[in-house]
Amino acid sequence: MKQSFLLLFTVLLLHGSFAQPVKTSGKEAFMQTLQSAKEDTNKVLLLIKIGNTMEENQPDSASYYYTLAGNLSKKLNYLRGTFKYISNITAVLNIQNKFDTSLALNLQSIEIAKQLKNERYLAMAYNNTGSSYYNIKDFEKCIDYFLKAIVIFDKQKEEYSLGLLYANLSGIYADMNFNDLSYSYGLKAIGIGKAILDTTLLKEGLNNTSSALLGLKKYDSALVLSNQSIGLSRLTNDTWTLASCLLDNCKAYYHTQRYNFLLPAANEAFTAATSINSSEGMAKAYLFKSLYYLNEKNYVQAEIFSEKGIAIANAKQIKDALQEGYNNLSLAEFGLGNMASFHKYAALSDSVEELILSDKIIRNTQELGAKYALNKKQTEIDDLANEKTIRELELGQRKQTISWLIGLLLVIVVIGILNYHYQQQKKKLLQAEKIVHQQKITELENEKLLTATQGIVQGQEEERSRLAKDLHDGLGGILSSTKYSLNNIIISAENALAFERTMAMLDQSITELRRVAHNMMPETLMKLSLSEALEDFCEQVTQSGALQVSYQSFGTDTLALENQVKITVYRIIQELINNTIKHAAAATATVQVLYNDNKLNITIEDDGKGFDKTILTDSGGIGYKNLQSRISFLKGTMDIQSQAGKGTSVYIEIPLQ
Repeated sequence: MKQSFLLLFTVLLLHGSFAQPVKTSGKEAFMQTLQSAKEDTNKVLLLIKIGNTMEENQPDSASYYYTLAGNLSKKLNYLRGTFKYISNITAVLNIQNKFDTSLALNLQSIEIAKQLKNERYLAMAYNNTGSSYYNIKDFEKCIDYFLKAIVIFDKQKEEYSLGLLYANLSGIYADMNFNDLSYSYGLKAIGIGKAILDTTLLKEGLNNTSSALLGLKKYDSALVLSNQSIGLSRLTNDTWTLASCLLDNCKAYYHTQRYNFLLPAANEAFTAATSINSSEGMAKAYLFKSLYYLNEKNYVQAEIFSEKGIAIANAKQIKDALQEGYNNLSLAEFGLGNMASFHKYAALSDSVEELILSDKIIRNTQELGAKYALNKKQTEIDDLANEKTIRELELGQRKQTISWLIGLLLVIVVIGILNYHYQQQKKKLLQAEKIVHQQKITELENEKLLTATQGIVQGQEEERSRLAKDLHDGLGGILSSTKYSLNNIIISAENALAFERTMAMLDQSITELRRVAHNMMPETLMKLSLSEALEDFCEQVTQSGALQVSYQSFGTDTLALENQVKITVYRIIQELINNTIKHAAAATATVQVLYNDNKLNITIEDDGKGFDKTILTDSGGIGYKNLQSRISFLKGTMDIQSQAGKGTSVYIEIPLQ
């Protein structure tokens, strides 16, 4: 049942806001907002959010809203929205067993992530594509894409994402019977799950590691981990993982001869598998029940449950369960004294044991050898006078010998193939380790560059603060004193008009000085929260008449930031709005700030004339470089979307740790 437990990355709403605050909650609130939503990128995000609320219990409805989001993204040429649509709808397609469609979309999402030049999205797309290949049983490509994703997430130090990938690799290696590798990756997933206190990651890591221990025949250790996963599954109402762990427990109880625990575990596993409509889980639960009754020598009940398991396995072509079912049924028939049925079901069990080809060849070779020895002995005992009969027997023996040699050759070939695949997998792992090592070297170089950038940004802000203070306290004080002194001078009537003009010019100079000092280091930024400072800034720009700026924020009311982070974010938005005023010829602009999942998401959109994005990299402008430096300093990412006559949209994502 491991196929259902590969964990996918779905892109949730990372940014976006709406014109009016939502007072209701849940799906109803989103549906209410949808009625008045404009055909823009915010509506794409809203449609995806609605799909998220329906995905678990109404997958068809979720698929409908995801498709609406995808169509609107295509209409708006909104690549980020298209990526989010694919990442979410493929989860529904997997639930519906539409694996080929899911694979095609996930491959498309890789190309979109490359166009967006977003490494995190690329890693997510690699993982989801690997999961699609797993679902169609192409394990080699599955592992290849998982390792590509690991390289990126390891470089970005995203522990949760790494944990998901380690859990996925542990699961697939368990299915491939590479139990040592499965155990190793499972322990990594468990370690990260405990470190970040993530229940989902922890229970899947425990489940997959338990399966690996079963493959290594360490049944007691497997039970310890499986029971921990069962506890977490019950706590989170995760019936899929619960059913899988209960079946693992059944296997451990059977091999350690704890038959008094076997039947209750099999009954509970069957109930869980039935509730999620897992044919494989129901079939295997029936077969563990038959094993229990075989041990109790209740062959009638063993026969009944074996036949039930076989019926499901045969209908769904679950070959390993079918082979085990025929084997159990043959033992039940033997216990009942039905020797003809015993031989019949034993032969059927042998015929479907195609998943372990080498074992089948070895068994056939042994049977041929035994038949050859028996025939030879019979030939020596019988004194056959008929020459024709002797020749026929010799011919039969020769054919059997050839068959035996062919079987032996097939065993050698299979061993060679398995060894070749093992060496290939080992080579890929070594290559992946080499890539990770190189990425760590690059990361150290980037850290040095980031330290230098931090010094520059911090130095700029200190210099701004010093100049603002000097202007306000020094020159501002002088001008104010000058005004006071002039007010005390007695002016004749004929000079009164000139004096008033001079005083007006002096007032204007003081006002302009305060404005410049405020822009260099706003007092509100030091006294108020980031959201309040930004709202004050946008209001000042609007009042100046240069641009109508609308400010919206969500989840920032209780957000506390270090001064350095707060100042840097403020400067980024200030630079972007100033660029809009200077170059965009825009009438209105919107600033949206969203805090969610330890990330600050910023969207700035205007209705200006737009521009060709290539000029940003070709021109080498200082303003754009300063903007990139500040975002890099905060370890953030920026995406700019602009077309001539359609305005500009800038999206910035900043992780907060």
